[in-house]
Amino acid sequence: MKKNKRSLSSVGSEHLVYTQKVAGSNPAGTTYTRFWKLWAKSLGTKANEKDNKISDKVAFIRTLLILQAVITNLLIVLNIIKNW
Repeated sequence: MKKNKRSLSSVGSEHLVYTQKVAGSNPAGTTYTRFWKLWAKSLGTKANEKDNKISDKVAFIRTLLILQAVITNLLIVLNIIKNW
């Protein structure tokens, strides 16, 4: 049998049944999740359609590879400017 989550209303004796998921008071969690989903999509296709944990690990590794390429390119440009 499924239990309903109930809460007392401001009236006190009336019970309200929550049927919708309520987001937490911290909006940073949802903003981070939205950013991560957008970033993972920008990296390419999902590595595993059935398991999001594996896909997240692959997206993290792809992120590290992109960061390594950006840092390398930045150092090359700085070296060119320095020796110009």
